[in-house]
Formats: sequence, C-alpha cells, structure tokens
Amino acid sequence: MYASNSRAVSIAAEYLLRHNPCSRIQMAQDTGLTASIVTHTVKLMMDAGFVQDTGVTISKKKGSGRAQKLLSLNPDYTRFLGIEINIGGIHVLIMDCVGNILAQVHAGADEFSPENINETTVQLAESCIQQAGGLPAAAGLAVPGHVDQHDQFISNNPQYQYLNIQKIREKLHMPLYAENNIEVMALNEYIRNPESTPDQFLFLHIGPGMYCSQFNSSIENERDFFVGEIGHTVIDPNGPLCECGKTGCLQTYISDSWLIKKARMILENSHDTVLHSLVDSPDQITIDTIRKAYALQDPLIYRDLDNGIHKLALSLGNVLIMSNAKKLYINSALLQDPELTKRLIQEIQTQLDFIKNRRQVQIEILPFNPWRGALGAAALAEYAFLVKDSGEFYRRLLEQAGMKAL
Repeated sequence: MYASNSRAVSIAAEYLLRHNPCSRIQMAQDTGLTASIVTHTVKLMMDAGFVQDTGVTISKKKGSGRAQKLLSLNPDYTRFLGIEINIGGIHVLIMDCVGNILAQVHAGADEFSPENINETTVQLAESCIQQAGGLPAAAGLAVPGHVDQHDQFISNNPQYQYLNIQKIREKLHMPLYAENNIEVMALNEYIRNPESTPDQFLFLHIGPGMYCSQFNSSIENERDFFVGEIGHTVIDPNGPLCECGKTGCLQTYISDSWLIKKARMILENSHDTVLHSLVDSPDQITIDTIRKAYALQDPLIYRDLDNGIHKLALSLGNVLIMSNAKKLYINSALLQDPELTKRLIQEIQTQLDFIKNRRQVQIEILPFNPWRGALGAAALAEYAFLVKDSGEFYRRLLEQAGMKAL
C-alpha cells in the first residue's frame, strides 16, 4: 500500500509540474490514475500545503456537468537550490516551486582557484540561502561533464580536477543531485514550458564545446557517456585536429572556443580585418566580438561562420533523420543573430524535404541566458525530490498532513 500510494504521489507531482494549474478530472484522464486515487492524493497534497485551490473553475462543454475546480502548486511550499559550474565560473540560485527566482549569486572563474572549487561552491550556496531565507528541500548541481552511477564527476578538463560532488553534498546538509549541465537545461524546458515542449526533443548547446541532449520524458540515469557528444562527430576527415585526437570534428568549425581561436589567428595575421577596430589584442576577442565582426561583414570571419553554419546544419539534419524528436532547441550565445539563425534553420529543413509527408520538427533558438544551467539544476532538484525520490516526499507529505503511512 505504501509503495502504491508513493507511486501515485510521484505521478501526480510530475503531472502538476507540467500542468499547473489543472483539475482533478484532467489529472485522472491524462495519467491513468483512478478518480478515487486522484481525490485521495490531491487531498493529501492540499492538507500538507503542497497544492492549493485556485478558486477558479472551468467547464469543458456547456451542460457537461459540474464545473472543474483548478488546482495549482503552492509556490511557497518549499524551495530548491540550483548550482551550475562551467568555464565561466559558478552560478547559484534559489527558486520556489513554480520556478520564480528568489535569490542568485555568481563568482567568475578568475575569482577562485581550481583547488578551492568545492569550498567556493558551498560558500556561494550558503550566501544564496541566507539571501532567500529558509532552507531549500534539495539542491541540484549542473556540471560540465558527466556523472557516473557512483556520483563521481568525469571530465578531462584540468580546471575541474578538484571538483568533488560528495564534498559539496556533505557541506550543504541536504539532498543533492548532480547531472550534466545540458541535460538539466533540457529538463528545465520540459518542466517549465510544457505547452511548447513535447515529450521527445533534442536540446543542443553550443559553447566552448558542444553537447546534444536526447530528451525522452526524463533524464536517463544510466546512459552511455558517448551519447550526446555531437561536437566530436566527424564532419570532415581532412579537417583540423581536434583535442580528442580525431580530425574534422564538428566543434572545430562552430564551437565558441574554436571560433575564438581562429579569430585570434586572423587578428594576428591580417591587416584588413575589422577585428582591429573592435579589440586591441587577441585575448580580448569573445563570441560577442565575432558576432559584431560578422555583422560588419568581415570577409574572413564571414567565411568561417558560413562554413560552420553549413556543417552544423548538415549534422543536425542527420541527427533529426535518425531520431524521433519532435522539436530541436538550440542554446548558443553565437546564434543570436537573425541572419545566422534563419540560414541555419533553412538549411536543416532543406535536408528533411526529401521525406514525403515528413513530420514537422520545430526548431527554436533560445534567447541566451547565462543562468540557464543554474535554472536547470534547480529544476533537477525539484524533479528528483518530488518525482524520482517520491518515497521521501510521500513521507514528508504524511508528516505535514499529520497522518501515518499505511
């Protein structure tokens, strides 16, 4: 009985995360839970303060019976801590149950040494908690690499050689869930934007490297670490030597780090580039610099981006042909230029035109947000605490409702 009640709580909590507000009837119809189980589960959640009555009623059809009362999550029920560690530093925030940010802090990568990454992370988290007031129910940690089944962080970047998930968890004194930062960005879209996010989609991130999450209703706990490494798929066997040891990897044409590397070479070896009017030295070049040079139609920058966009479109077209994804999200600081995004989308769609009656795959370029990973980490904490670890959440609901487990 305990297990079945806990499972019903998990199903109802996940449904509420994606359909907020909703009615009991909607929940029963969409989840397959019986009306009596929904009634019992919702009552427990309301008694515990997790769910509240909005006071709003809806009627699907005229004369179809009683109006349906809408329920919603209580934003103040608890809060969740989100932490992202990436090449730019550490972003930490706290959000409520419906995704509102209550506090946020940040430390740039130049503000702490690699040896102090765990201590700095904990200090930022404690500062954020103090600002928001009240201890979060759980924390999520988004990392620029992989997390194995033993919660060990896996990366070949020496910048993160001292990162230790267990040490951070011990200092925070709360449940902490760790996952790849792009996977949690995808989870955040799934939870926070249900109307525009299908169950199956791709989430591509282009930054210093590249990674593509293949999201299918949830994050897979035991996926192969090679899955998603689109940046290391070979697009030209005669291309540049990549850090991985192969030649012509996609990321050598369109990732931030490689575009910046090539732009610095252009600055040092060409007198005709507009880069000289934008920066004084190679180390000042950023992705924003490259976007400006592209807008000013610098011929060498234009050539590199033109080639990179073409190869990216080829790769994404191939991925879409071999997947059941209904939508493709792209998160990139580079792809905020309307001309670049229009060209990319057109090239991808052209590759799919050979399929008669092909499915319509939406392509959305997200507005770039440096806090997206931290938001995803908080979403991971909420999803894991309420849905994946539903036994503990169920016990908490029973205790808050003044009940005992059956």
